[in-house]
Amino acid sequence: RQQGQQARPLSVGDKVQLSSDSQKDENAKRGVLQLGDIGVVVEMKQSQRGVKVDAKGRQWWYTAQALQSVGGRQQGQQARPLSVGDKVQLSSDSQKDENAKRGVLQLGD
Repeated sequence: RQQGQQARPLSVGDKVQLSSDSQKDENAKRGVLQLGDIGVVVEMKQSQRGVKVDAKGRQWWYTAQALQSVGGRQQGQQARPLSVGDKVQLSSDSQKDENAKRGVLQLGD
C-alpha cells in the first residue's frame, strides 16, 4: 500500500508476508515465515496473536502488525475488490490477455 493509506483488515485466504514491523516482534522472528516468504492466512481470532498463517505446510500465529497482504488470495477463495494503494502483480493468466501483455507490468514485477 502507499504510505499514509490505511490497510484493509486481513482475512482468511489472504496471501501475506512479513511486514517491516515484524523485525521488532520476537514471536514473528521465530515463525514459519522469513522475510520475502509468502504464506496464506488460514485462521483469524480476536486475540493478541490473532492471525494463523500457513507456509509450506507449517503454521504459526502472528500479530496482524507483523504481516502485510501481498494482494492475492488462495485458490478457491473469493477475491476482494482492489483499492487505491494496493500493491499488485500480474497473474500467470495475464499472458492470455493481449492488453496485459502491452502494459507496464511484467511477470515477476
